[in-house]
This record gives sequence, C-alpha cells and structure tokens, in this order.
Amino acid sequence: MSYYDLIDFIKDEMARQGITKTKLCELTGTNMRNMNAYLYLENCMPFNKIVDVLSILGKRIELVGVREERTREV
Repeated sequence: MSYYDLIDFIKDEMARQGITKTKLCELTGTNMRNMNAYLYLENCMPFNKIVDVLSILGKRIELVGVREERTREV
C-alpha cells in the first residue's frame, strides 16, 4: 500500500464511521490547517500521527520488513 492509498483509506474510513475532520483534530491534537494539508496530500502526515489516526479508526498498521542478504564480490 502506498502512502497515497493509506490516506485514501483513512478518508474512506472517516466517512464510513462518520468521523469528521474536526473530531479527528480534537482527538489527535492537530489543528485543522495541518489536518487538511495531510488529507489533501499537501504535506506528509508524520508516522506517529498516522498511528494515532488509525488507532482512532480502530485500525492498526503493521510493518513487515524483509532483510536482504548482500554479498560482496572480492
């Protein structure tokens, strides 16, 4: 999922659950100007804010990493 897909997911969940931007701002301690900038992709939402928003929406994010083995040629 790309960052843009994640923001679309957040907006869809907000609409589905009836959570307004005003309420989301109150719950996350974010002002409306910044929240609009995040949701309309003018600024990137900080990761900790994404985690907070998803938690409010009853969702969570899971990071899965794959460590790539690197070989060194001699």
